[in-house]
Amino acid sequence: NNISRLLSYCWKEKKEMAAKEGITPDEWAAKNPNWNKVVLIPVNITTNSSGYEVSVTHDMSMNSTRLVGGSTPVKMQVVYSKFNH
Repeated sequence: NNISRLLSYCWKEKKEMAAKEGITPDEWAAKNPNWNKVVLIPVNITTNSSGYEVSVTHDMSMNSTRLVGGSTPVKMQVVYSKFNH
C-alpha cells in the first residue's frame, strides 16, 4: 500500500554505502547509476480466517500513486493489461 519504506531504504543504502567507501553520496550515486531503479509489481494477497497468507496474485489493473519531493521530475514507465470480457 505504501512505497515510502522502499524509498527510505534506498536513500539509507546510498548514504551507508558512500560512507563505507569514504566518498560522498553523490559520488557513490555516479559510480552506481542503477542504485535507485526498482520494478514494482502490485499484488493482491488473500488470507484465511487465521490470518495466514494463502495466495498472492498479480494485480495489473490501473491504480494510482502520488510521489512527492525532490527537485527533478520522476520518470515512470507504466505497463498494464486490458482484457475483453
